[in-house]
Amino acid sequence: MVCDCNYLFVPPRRQTDCFYKLKSARNINAYVLLSIKNLKDMANNIQIVQQCYADFGNGNIQGILDSLSDNVRWIDPGAPEIPFSGIRNGKEEVLGFFTDMAKVVTYTHFEPQQFYSDGNAVFVKGIFTGKGNETGKPFQSEWAMLWEVVDGKVTYFQAFSDTVAIARALVN
Repeated sequence: MVCDCNYLFVPPRRQTDCFYKLKSARNINAYVLLSIKNLKDMANNIQIVQQCYADFGNGNIQGILDSLSDNVRWIDPGAPEIPFSGIRNGKEEVLGFFTDMAKVVTYTHFEPQQFYSDGNAVFVKGIFTGKGNETGKPFQSEWAMLWEVVDGKVTYFQAFSDTVAIARALVN
């Protein structure tokens, strides 16, 4: 079957997403199948990230580690007063992140609120509250977290939050 039009315009996300001069219905169907596969991959990536948050909420750090690639890059920026801030590479260093964090803060509320996905990237917005373990001082922040998931494994993580609020809660 031949398409009557000379051009089929697909609204671009990137310039390479536009397809021109498609002549057969088979080509059009192939594009639709590709789009459905991409949507399924993005939904699967969101589910992987949601499971990481569920594991965090349940204290299942091993569950989070199991979802990471062996060479994951984990970035949680912050002031020097925040011992768990910094760049971590690999699962063992990420385990150190969670260990260091548990020593100094307790989260009283941690809520991912919105999930967005584009290809391998998953972007999450949320809010948390907590307290410094030694000081008892409270902190709260809206946050955003960027995840990259490739072949079902998290390869990259970066957090964005009010690190000044956390640092203030840790200092007497």
